[in-house]
Amino acid sequence: KGNPGEKKDVLDPDDQGHTEPSLQYEVTLDDGHGTPRYVYVSLGKIPGTERQVASLLDVTEKRRAEERWQRLERQLRKSQKMEAIGTLAGGIAHDLNNILSPVLGYADMIMRNSEPDSQEFQRSEKIQKAALRAADLVSQVLAFNRGRTEEKRRIKLHPVVKEVVKLLKGSIPSTIEIVDRVDRNCDAVLADPTQIHQVVMNLCTNAYHAMEDTGGTLTVGLRQVQLELSELVGFPNLAQAAGTYLVLEVRDTGCGMTEDIVERIFDPYFTTKEEGKGTGLGLATVYSIVKSTMGDIRVTSIPGKGSCFSVYIPAVRPERETAPKISSFADAFAGQGERLLVVDDDYDIAAMCKEGFEYLGYRVEAFSSSRDALAYFEDHLKEIDLVITDHTMPEMTGIELAKKMLLLRQDLPVILCSGYAASINQQVVENAGIRRFMMKPITVDTMSREIQALLKP
Repeated sequence: KGNPGEKKDVLDPDDQGHTEPSLQYEVTLDDGHGTPRYVYVSLGKIPGTERQVASLLDVTEKRRAEERWQRLERQLRKSQKMEAIGTLAGGIAHDLNNILSPVLGYADMIMRNSEPDSQEFQRSEKIQKAALRAADLVSQVLAFNRGRTEEKRRIKLHPVVKEVVKLLKGSIPSTIEIVDRVDRNCDAVLADPTQIHQVVMNLCTNAYHAMEDTGGTLTVGLRQVQLELSELVGFPNLAQAAGTYLVLEVRDTGCGMTEDIVERIFDPYFTTKEEGKGTGLGLATVYSIVKSTMGDIRVTSIPGKGSCFSVYIPAVRPERETAPKISSFADAFAGQGERLLVVDDDYDIAAMCKEGFEYLGYRVEAFSSSRDALAYFEDHLKEIDLVITDHTMPEMTGIELAKKMLLLRQDLPVILCSGYAASINQQVVENAGIRRFMMKPITVDTMSREIQALLKP
């Protein structure tokens, strides 16, 4: 087969003076082994004769090099785009968490001043629950942009799966029905919760894409099964041990896949999606994560009917948690007149902290300027029992402020807070001499618990 060529100088320059080029085009030839070869063909007439000269130039390697370069350029653009999205998401998360902090704080204060059966208490409780759900949603969005080491621990899967389902319901079109078949009474697994979130989201996103044009039903299920040795055939990655497994199932009624596609579905960079809708890494990542949990995946698909991805992960017994017995919040975590210095460039957060902590029995000085806070601290060096500071502030970051204060008083307990802190880790916090690092939004109860832990070890 041939296509009109765009190349003008196909012939050797020494030969071009002896011919009259009349036709140039490109053809794709089969080398006999199923591999295409790309060839430029040039036909030219020899002047003064009726003879013609045909010239063939194999440009296969050049074409492949160009394709590789174009593929690398596309991957680089996607990488840069994802980096920009991550930066944007971080900024939005910081702002949202700052907005949620006073919402949670004031709702908590209203509840403290109301009877549990009063309308004020019940309405405030609903506000608090909605704010906490929003904070969880922000946290899940940020999970995609965090580059962190794997942190496996005993976790329950159903809260992670439920959160993904909740996220999907607000983002996919109404033509796709989501059916929730998640059993809450399943054992724990040993896994990284962020990676499990990634597995569920990738599988659900693929299912959604399979029904994007036609609509359909997306079913997400979680159940617990007991597998015998005879049932482990076909699961090469399982520990080959009979026992209890959790099964995460994501089923769609989309276009389905042929057997040859199913065999390649977990290969890196393999994708059936059109340009711009997939990198071919989603399912490869899913496979890698599931394998790291000593689990395995089974895929069934019928062209034109839909697909089902079943993820098997071995169950583990959850550790027993023993909570200390306390008579009441006031007895365990309320202040005894300790003097706090609160710094946050968001005035509403600083004001809410002052009011909330004073209600609990602390004496509080609150500032929305880090420079003003430092000046006050210098004048009241021995009077401050603990400092609570935001990190992202215009005049001076929380870490910079803490370092300056600790130079003046080394035994000063400092709690650092942030709505989003991609550049902060435990090592950075410890190197600065800061005792605690907490992510916003933070309830007054939670913060007071940390204050008492630092002041009364």
